[in-house]
Amino acid sequence: ATPSSLRPVGRQFMEADGSWISYLQAGRSSGSVILLLHRSSLSAETEYGAILSQLSGSPQTFRVIAPDRPCHGFSPCPEGGEVVNSTSWLRALLASQGKVKRLALAAAGKDAAEQALALARRRPEVSHIWLLAPNMPAPDLSSQGGAAGMRAWFEQHHAALSPLGAADVMRWAATRTQPVASSSGIGVPKLPKGCKVAILYSEKDKEDEELAAALQEAGRKPKVRNMGMGETVLDGLLEEVQSVMGDSDGPDADDE
Repeated sequence: ATPSSLRPVGRQFMEADGSWISYLQAGRSSGSVILLLHRSSLSAETEYGAILSQLSGSPQTFRVIAPDRPCHGFSPCPEGGEVVNSTSWLRALLASQGKVKRLALAAAGKDAAEQALALARRRPEVSHIWLLAPNMPAPDLSSQGGAAGMRAWFEQHHAALSPLGAADVMRWAATRTQPVASSSGIGVPKLPKGCKVAILYSEKDKEDEELAAALQEAGRKPKVRNMGMGETVLDGLLEEVQSVMGDSDGPDADDE
C-alpha cells in the first residue's frame, strides 16, 4: 500500500436515520473492512482504542471502522431513543464506505453480538464474525447506585473501568428512560456461506453453551477461545484479525 492510501486513527461523522453517527477509522482507504461494535454503555474509543492504535501502526490490507452506537460516545440518540436491535444505521455506514470486497465483524457483549449476527444475515461478503464475551449483558440500571455502583458492576462482570469508560457509562445511563430489558438467548440467523464464527472469552467469563449450540445447529460450529490469565479478549481479537487479514498477501494485495 502507498502512504497516501493509509489512514491513521481518526474520528469522522455521517448522517443516518435522521441522526449523526460518529466512528473511528484506521487502515487503508479501500478494500476489505473490519467493523468493530462495542458493548452497550461503552464507546468505540473505550472498547477498541488500543486495538485501533496497534492496527494502524503498519500497512494493512484492510480498513478498520469502529462506530459509536446510537446513544453512545459521540453519537447522539435518534428521535425516539435507541433501538437496540436496529441495523439500519450500520447498513448506512457501510454504504458510505464504497465497494467492500470482504467484511469481518467483531462484537463485544450481548447487544452488539445480536446486531452483528443480524447484519451478517443479508451481507454475503461477511467472511468472519468474532463475538467477544457475547453473554455479557448491558448493566442493569435498576440495581445500580450511581457511579460507584456502576464501577462495582463492571469489576464484578468484566474489568475495572478506566476514567474514560466510567464517563461513557454514566453518559449512556443518563440517556436511559427505563431499565435495560434482559432477553433470553441470542438468536442465530442463517449466515453467509463460508462465514466463520469465533467466540472469545476472558477468564472471568462463563461460556455461552446455548449460543454455541445454536451456531452449530445453524451449520456454523464456532471456534471457542478462552483467554489465559492476564490476557483479554482484545488480545485474542488482535491475534485473530492479524492471522486472517493482516499479511501483505491478503485479500486486497492485487489492488497495490
